[in-house]
Amino acid sequence: MFDRSSDQLELCVVPPERQAETLGVLLARGDSRRADASTVQGLLRYCRECGIDIDLYRVGDGAETVGVMRLPGRVGIILLSSPADAGSEAKAAAAFRPLAARFRAEGFTYLQSLVENDETPRRRVLEQAGFRHVTTLEYLSRASVYPWVDPPPEGLAEWIEFRDEIRPRFESVVLATYEDTLDCPELCGRRAVADVLAAHRASGEFRPQWWQIASRDGRDVGCMLLAGVIGRSALEVAYMGVTPSARGTGVGGLLLRQALHQARVAERAEVTLVVDARNAPARRLYERFGFRAIAFREAYLQFLTDEHA
Repeated sequence: MFDRSSDQLELCVVPPERQAETLGVLLARGDSRRADASTVQGLLRYCRECGIDIDLYRVGDGAETVGVMRLPGRVGIILLSSPADAGSEAKAAAAFRPLAARFRAEGFTYLQSLVENDETPRRRVLEQAGFRHVTTLEYLSRASVYPWVDPPPEGLAEWIEFRDEIRPRFESVVLATYEDTLDCPELCGRRAVADVLAAHRASGEFRPQWWQIASRDGRDVGCMLLAGVIGRSALEVAYMGVTPSARGTGVGGLLLRQALHQARVAERAEVTLVVDARNAPARRLYERFGFRAIAFREAYLQFLTDEHA
């Protein structure tokens, strides 16, 4: 429990027996006041299998609730109940002051919240609490088999699978692909690359063969980090990047061909990914490979440190 002061509300930890009920409220969307049990259990399974803890709080003595998913890599994902009125919005926003202070003290880099475009009350709470709207995220998907895409031709690239002993090589490639990126550039340099990889590793089912570097003529030109989607027959492209000198040479297409090939080898029916709506070149590439938008969410960030890693 957080101490009460003159300018902040008390945050009360939700007891274990009320956690499923509270998550139902936090995950509710549209006109529904509570998400169904399968949605709640799906999130709990994802957190359990990916090693993610959730902190749940009640704001003061009201109905407002806040959840924070503690991702590896020093990131907190915010879940927020939909406020009923302006007073509830103000109370929920005030709750973020002690919450942000706590996570800042614990060394977290930033808090993030993803909300639907039409969730105006939730968006107002985040803005009042000092969160910054960064971009619209597009969630894309396609079947792994149809329309058919050939695997990358042999000889065009060497594929190096992840091993702990070559982790520095993966870190180096990921850092190189961040240069001048159009995908959420606001996050570049905010975290140590080890934290970045830790977060990607916790984004779903991890298998070393699903993390690969593409190398040409002895030079690493891109990387692809895939994750199994918990509870679905799908692979997610958790991260894909091309080094600056290799952009425009077809490496992005090779990476997507490899991702679809890996999905078929793993007998996964679907491939999913998320793209920053501002990244027009990437969106054109994904569309050319048959990916179609299935959802949109607004990304809000609150940085807990002014320093870059």
